[in-house]
Amino acid sequence: MDIVPFGPEHVRRAAACHAAAVRWQREFVPELPATFEEEDAAAELLERVEGVAAFDDGRFVGYLTTTGPIHRFRRTHRTGAYVPEWGHGVVHDDPEPVYRAMYAAAAADWAQQGCTVHAISILDVDPDVTDVWFQMGFGMLVVDAVVTDRPSTSAPARMATPTDADALAALDREHVAHYGLAPTSMVPPEPMDAERWRTFLTDGRFAASIVEHDGEQVGFMRFSADHGGAALTASDGGAFVDAAFVRPGPRGRGLGSRLLAAGIDGLEQRGVTAVALDYESTNPAAASFWPRWTTTGCRSLQRVIESS
Repeated sequence: MDIVPFGPEHVRRAAACHAAAVRWQREFVPELPATFEEEDAAAELLERVEGVAAFDDGRFVGYLTTTGPIHRFRRTHRTGAYVPEWGHGVVHDDPEPVYRAMYAAAAADWAQQGCTVHAISILDVDPDVTDVWFQMGFGMLVVDAVVTDRPSTSAPARMATPTDADALAALDREHVAHYGLAPTSMVPPEPMDAERWRTFLTDGRFAASIVEHDGEQVGFMRFSADHGGAALTASDGGAFVDAAFVRPGPRGRGLGSRLLAAGIDGLEQRGVTAVALDYESTNPAAASFWPRWTTTGCRSLQRVIESS
C-alpha cells in the first residue's frame, strides 16, 4: 500500500467516498440533512485540507485529512489534530489496514506540528470503522445527533424572555461548573452573565426554554442559530442546542424532556423544524437523556498522546 500527500488531484475521489457514505447513512436516518449526499459539498471543504491518501496497486482506497493544528484544543493547553467526519474515508473491503497505514503517516506529521491530541469524527453508519479507531487507542468523547422524536408535553417549561436573564445567568454558572466535575472532567466554557443572556434573548436568531419546580427556576435549554457541531448535522435554518441543564435535586423528574418540548414548540412558531446538538459521552446526565429523543449522526473519538 502506498501513502502519499493528499492533493487537489484526490479531492473528487475523496468527496465521492464521503457522499456515498452519507447516502448510505440517510437510508437509516432520513432526518439528517441531505447536504453531503452531493459530492460538491465535501469537495469544497476538502480543497482546504492537508493529510494523506492511500493507494493499493494504483487504486485510490482512502484518505485522512485535517484542516491544520488547533491550538488550545477543547480549551486545554494542548494542540490538537482533528479529522472531521468528511475528512476521511476508505473504499476497501477491509478498512483496518488502510486506516492503520494512513494514521501512521499522518500521526508522524502531527507530531512534527506539536499535536498532542488526535481526534476524529466517524459516521455512525459503520461500526467497523469506529472499532478500528478504538483498536488504535482512541476513546469516544462527543456524540453529534439530530432530534428525531419529541416529548408529549412542555408544562411546566416555557420559552424564556429577557426578564429571565438573572435566573438564567445563575443556572448557567451551575451548568458550566458541572462540566468540571468527575466523571465528565472537561475544561468548562465560560458562563453567560445576565447582560449576555438579555442580549441573546432579544436576538431573533436565538432562544431558550426554562423550567420551574416547586416555584423555583431549576433548568434551561439554549438553542442557537449558529451550528456548533459536525457539518453532517447542520441544516439551513436549523437550530443547535448548545447548552442544557437541570439542577441535580429535581433531576430525573422529566424536566429535561419538558425543556426540549417547550423549545421545539417555540422554534416551530419561528419556522424552525430541524434541531441538532452534540454532547459529551462522559457526561452521565447527557448520555442518559439525549438518546431518548435523538438519533446519532457521528461520534468523535480522541487520543491523548502520553508524554514524560
